[in-house]
Amino acid sequence: MVSRMCAVAALMDRTFAEKRVYDSDNTPLLDAIQNERKPYITVFTDNDTTEGIFGRDIYCGDHRMSVVFEFGIASAATVKNKGTVLNIPQTDQAMEALVDILESQIVAAVVSDPTSPFGEVFRQLVNKIIRTPSVRGGSHDRGTRWAARQLTLICDTIAAPAPGVVLDDDHPIRQFIAFARRDEFAALGMKEAADLVERVLNETASPDWRQQQAWLGLTEAGIRGTGVAPMPDGDEAGHPLTLAEPAFDADLTFFPPLEPDDG
Repeated sequence: MVSRMCAVAALMDRTFAEKRVYDSDNTPLLDAIQNERKPYITVFTDNDTTEGIFGRDIYCGDHRMSVVFEFGIASAATVKNKGTVLNIPQTDQAMEALVDILESQIVAAVVSDPTSPFGEVFRQLVNKIIRTPSVRGGSHDRGTRWAARQLTLICDTIAAPAPGVVLDDDHPIRQFIAFARRDEFAALGMKEAADLVERVLNETASPDWRQQQAWLGLTEAGIRGTGVAPMPDGDEAGHPLTLAEPAFDADLTFFPPLEPDDG
């Protein structure tokens, strides 16, 4: 959710789509671009898969999240670029060129713009971008020409916080909450989303051993078997794993010593 909303905010007024950037708009792309009649972008977080899980440590796996950008145009348009007004005619070549430029602007705004606070948060949430498939669409329908494209960023993201883990103030999710509440970003309408995110975050930290149990998905017996859980007396500090004392005298000999000839 935070990754997607940061991508939407990072795109506002930084592409030919201007403010026509939408979060999870499920309108079919053809209908959407025909309704808008101007360059249009919608952002989804599609597949979200965790791989490389050993046992139940779902929080420690490798995340593969697809951030999908659908964008296009279905009419002649007038767009602004650095104070210059550009007229885009409704021709195949012009609309394809506009879509090409839109894709470049999307990547720059979300991944590479050092002046974008929400782009910065997105980059902190994403450890690595693995692949960027881009699929073209375009045709004419009922006499209307249109051009569109779907760009997907397949991302390796940081882990979601496990139960009992309190996020530091400089964590990217905390940064998102702070930015979303600023008056200068009020027009983005993300304050309510920031409030919702904050409510579901852990407010009180669990003991370290409970956090370890949550990260690894261990049972009660499993975490106590590691030796880091407290002893039955309730000592919350936990105890390191130690070898049990032998139940017999180590000097006792149960078998007579072997003679050399015995092999």
